[in-house]
Amino acid sequence: MAKEDLESLGGCVVFEWGGSTRPSYGVTLLGALLAPGGMEREELVARYLEFRCSQYAVNPEPQEVHSTVVQTALALADDQVAELGAILQLAGLGQGAWATGFKAWTADHPRDIHLLSEERNFVEYLRRQALLRYQSDKPVGARERWDWEHRARPAREAGAFAFVQDPRLRALLEHDEEELKAAKAAGSWHCCVFLAGRILEGLLLAALAVRESGGGKGTEAERLEPVASDDLLELALNDLIKRADVAGLIGTDVRHLLEFARLHRNLIHPGRQLREGISITKDQAAIVVASVEVVRQRLAGSSVPGSSSVGAIGSD
Repeated sequence: MAKEDLESLGGCVVFEWGGSTRPSYGVTLLGALLAPGGMEREELVARYLEFRCSQYAVNPEPQEVHSTVVQTALALADDQVAELGAILQLAGLGQGAWATGFKAWTADHPRDIHLLSEERNFVEYLRRQALLRYQSDKPVGARERWDWEHRARPAREAGAFAFVQDPRLRALLEHDEEELKAAKAAGSWHCCVFLAGRILEGLLLAALAVRESGGGKGTEAERLEPVASDDLLELALNDLIKRADVAGLIGTDVRHLLEFARLHRNLIHPGRQLREGISITKDQAAIVVASVEVVRQRLAGSSVPGSSSVGAIGSD
């Protein structure tokens, strides 16, 4: 196929890699599903995801699985094992190790395995994943792709989470925000609520880490026992909200928003959703996502340049 034909497909379907003298081309997950045999690949991955969800139902602890186990469980031929490994890597459905040609591989649980257990159609799920970051103007060429992907880097470096002091936490928040944008575009409301909950946890962690290391002021904080940053990382969202409330970091309006987000984020657990008979709608997801912006704006707006504190999240 001529380079001009590849360019017409777009960088979300095919991409260039390798040297400029003899470039090679690869396909994205979307490209693999659109190519001949795409429906067979979808069914193959759907069977694998069903298998992993059945494992998760028995033991929710993270498990690494070897391709030989998958091959036996699903009665796959060697070429199917190799193709499945390649698709899993393209889709990011679990970190793992991959032998040359994907003849053998290992893979962890998909990171959203708790959400996958609620899926009724794994083929539809895979298609949504393939379209999450689809942008028609993404170029195919390696140099053009690099320029396109980094065109907004200066804005991001001074972006919405610049006030978060821990660079690792800031990177996680920025990544989750990009994932959240993609989930909103795809109409994946469960994913929106899950990611928004992660971001809210990160914002509370940023505020509490500074407050409890001495960066904050106020008598309310003195009622807390000292908590090291590593210990903060062990707290669930409910505990972070309570701690921030006692420390005087959040007001009534923000606390109510956080509680709404927490209660709906907990619906990612299928048992709770079945017990309470509640499903996440677009409108509910919109409120949870909006709470992220409210909390972030309060925190960012109260931070003072040059100060050692990131400031308060909100006030009454």
